[in-house]
Amino acid sequence: MREGEESLFLFKWWHCFGELGAPPLIPEKSDMIYKIKLLKLIPMIDSIRAEEPKSIKERISSAIQLKEQGNRHFKDKSYELAKKSFNLALKELTITTSSFTEEELPKVNELKISLEMNLALTYNNLKLYDKAIPRCSLILQQQPEHLKALLNRGNAYMLSGELEKAKEDFDLGKKIDSKTGGNESRYIDKIFAQLREKEKEFKLLQNQMYARMFAEKN
Repeated sequence: MREGEESLFLFKWWHCFGELGAPPLIPEKSDMIYKIKLLKLIPMIDSIRAEEPKSIKERISSAIQLKEQGNRHFKDKSYELAKKSFNLALKELTITTSSFTEEELPKVNELKISLEMNLALTYNNLKLYDKAIPRCSLILQQQPEHLKALLNRGNAYMLSGELEKAKEDFDLGKKIDSKTGGNESRYIDKIFAQLREKEKEFKLLQNQMYARMFAEKN
């Protein structure tokens, strides 16, 4: 913006008056449009002090806030914004594990896994399956029976055409769910049905390709 220029800015409800709003003028969960005029540009000082490094507690707090922000974006189906928030949150926690206390470390690891899972779900919604798969694999390296990571990786494999790998993940997911007495059996049956449909589509395309190849030879 230039001096004297006016612009309209749209802010989502969580950046404004929150869930409750400001009755009676502003209803709950109201997005707001602000008209802002730039009156004057103030020159920056010649030398700016370097930003003070964040403490460990500040990093953890920032990561939690960014995760919550990402969750709101995801719920709002703003997947690009959600991806940015989750990545920034993980960046806050990208420091040596020795930096955390014994009390902090388990909580930080749990937070990292939650962020990785949310990021994988976001990538799946963006149809970036090649990015969702390694995120799930990273979780499974640490927690081999993490059911959500396994099922979401299987879903990413299926949607990217790697049907055998998808079947392996879904089979293992069903065993884990049965062993732990979980309640994901209906969901797993549903995605198995989707996998069978994908296999039928693949076989149909394969048969059509072979038929064309045979016709060309003759």
